[in-house]
Amino acid sequence: MLPTIWPGDMVHIESKTGGELVVGDIVLVQQEKHVLIHRLMSTDGAQWITRGDAVPQNDPPIMPTDVLGRVTQIQRHNRAIKSTSRVMILQRALAWMLCHSQICRRFALRARSAWYGRAWLEIENISIDERSPQVP
Repeated sequence: MLPTIWPGDMVHIESKTGGELVVGDIVLVQQEKHVLIHRLMSTDGAQWITRGDAVPQNDPPIMPTDVLGRVTQIQRHNRAIKSTSRVMILQRALAWMLCHSQICRRFALRARSAWYGRAWLEIENISIDERSPQVP
């Protein structure tokens, strides 16, 4: 979910029903055996579409019952950031750049890691199964 959510950020999730969600909300979704935090892109009643901010393609369609909750707040270095359904133009441009350029994505992650004095985590080498906890 770069650039909205970065490695090391903590998210606060509230349980929400389908009627309480709007397009643009960041949601926690169960897909098969994985859970994802992605943005709700569209709803047409029976199937909903989600996508990560820095991902070029949509996720497979999900049912409204697959949504476990909505991200209400992002905790980043002792600072609380309220999650909104609106994405700023600068954030969209950064997401597009991170999506389409692996060099830019690596640079941004390394620069952020250096800025906050954290050890570098080689995210590209972690498989989806290692990043997503198993849901029974």
